[in-house]
Amino acid sequence: MVELVETRRGQRRPSPRWSSNDRAPARECPSRPGEPAAIPPPRWSSLSRPNETITTMVDDVVADALASLAGVRRSRESAVELVPRAPGLYAFHGDEEAWSILDLRPVFDGQPLYVGKAERSLQSRDVMTHFGTGRTGSSTLRRSLAALLETPLQLAAVPRNLSSPDRSANFALDKGSDERLSAWMDQRLSLSTWTKPEGVVLDHIETQVLGRLRPPLNLGKVKESRTRLRAARRRMADAARSWRAGD
Repeated sequence: MVELVETRRGQRRPSPRWSSNDRAPARECPSRPGEPAAIPPPRWSSLSRPNETITTMVDDVVADALASLAGVRRSRESAVELVPRAPGLYAFHGDEEAWSILDLRPVFDGQPLYVGKAERSLQSRDVMTHFGTGRTGSSTLRRSLAALLETPLQLAAVPRNLSSPDRSANFALDKGSDERLSAWMDQRLSLSTWTKPEGVVLDHIETQVLGRLRPPLNLGKVKESRTRLRAARRRMADAARSWRAGD
């Protein structure tokens, strides 16, 4: 809406009236003669900082994930019944004997050996894959454990596909070795989980959690180089690549 207002010389010019949906022109701050007028800095309200709000929300989600992963631990047998078929994070914990035989040392009480994410189902990823006999070729956790337990458990690496061996850096175990690894995991490891809320980006939360927990069997998203673990995995992969039918 425009109203005509009178000027000093009796002329009439339009004067804008701003509605609640319009943006009023910015006021100029007084400045020195000859200098352009300064624009005042914006005044932020407590609700006008979206980045801070998002950061706080992420911190809350990470704290909830850390609390859950440090909470109830389940054996494989219990996990089959109780771990949800939902996306989330999981942590594998080892008892004192497990840490010893792996020649690892926790840097804090309750540190897990491994943390991962399940984009679709914690049940299928944790229980059916990582705890599953015959699934070493599909589980980075099982391959890392196998690499460090090769001598104590007398494990033998083979190609993931025996009918068509390749040069892959991944490997599987022969039937007896896979069974021994599974039995050791059943006896020494336990599992904790955290279910992802709606609208949360799981990969981002996993990154934050790994940065806090620094599990020694994780190769990615951790600062440590994991030199010994990587070398042990390479030895197993080399053994798998040199495998021949009838060995």
